[in-house]
Amino acid sequence: MNKTFSAHMLKTFVECPKKYKLMYENGLSIPQNKKAAEEGKKIHALINYSLQGFNTTKLSETLSQNENEMWKNFVELDIKKSDLFASEYGFNVKLDTYWLNGRIDAIIKKEDNYTIYDWKTGKSPKNFEKDLQTAVYLTSFYEILRYKKLIIAPQQLSFIYYNLSNNSFDKIIFSDELKGEYYSLITGIITNIEDNNYLKKEIAKTCQKCNFEILCR
Repeated sequence: MNKTFSAHMLKTFVECPKKYKLMYENGLSIPQNKKAAEEGKKIHALINYSLQGFNTTKLSETLSQNENEMWKNFVELDIKKSDLFASEYGFNVKLDTYWLNGRIDAIIKKEDNYTIYDWKTGKSPKNFEKDLQTAVYLTSFYEILRYKKLIIAPQQLSFIYYNLSNNSFDKIIFSDELKGEYYSLITGIITNIEDNNYLKKEIAKTCQKCNFEILCR
């Protein structure tokens, strides 16, 4: 039984337990939109190099018009290297009997406060405060900071979804209330997964847009 979960795994199960089973229990995968994925990877890599102080001139010259607009929006943020706590920060955190893992785009530290940044090159989550990526990242990084005695209260930690396409952002400040809510949300989903609660899903309109639809028929 799988004991390590990412935000994407939990999102997939909530979206469709059958899709989760095909992907993570049966190991099946279907090619996605390569162009959009490559664009996102390129911008994320460029931002990571920039935050770590590398010369990005040559790489930035290869950007498409759309990528260049996103890059300009990031540059305007003027994030100082001295405020960078980490970039492309991988984590693997144990909670109870399971593990949460993922990779945070960037973490900025100012005085005793920490802000997680997630660079979006597409759409940001509609209900970002309830989004499972928000829940997993805040819960996991809070545990890391608490273990290292770098933080006292949840309110010292926040999360920003920064949309590079339209230069907008959504911010969530962590709290004791959210901490309990996220813990219950995450453990509830994992309990359903561990109980093999792969409920039969009726064919819905969203299934017609799913790459796995042909395998479910």
